[in-house]
Amino acid sequence: MSNNPDEQPFSGIPLFGDLAKAMAGQGPLQWDVARQVAISTATNGTNTEANVDPSSRVGLEQLAPIADMHVRNYTGLTTGSG
Repeated sequence: MSNNPDEQPFSGIPLFGDLAKAMAGQGPLQWDVARQVAISTATNGTNTEANVDPSSRVGLEQLAPIADMHVRNYTGLTTGSG
């Protein structure tokens, strides 16, 4: 490991480079960079989303109201489902 403070250990990883640029900038957050980083992270760098298996989607749709009920009961917060 080098003791050179100018060395950038994550320079070969685009995601970390983009994050470093976003954090190093002066002034307001650059929303385009933040959006690109979020999309790249969510899609594993492919910028395309895979189709969700219909049975998985239906299963999650059935579990969502149950999770919503638990959140409301545990936290006392109101949720979007009313």
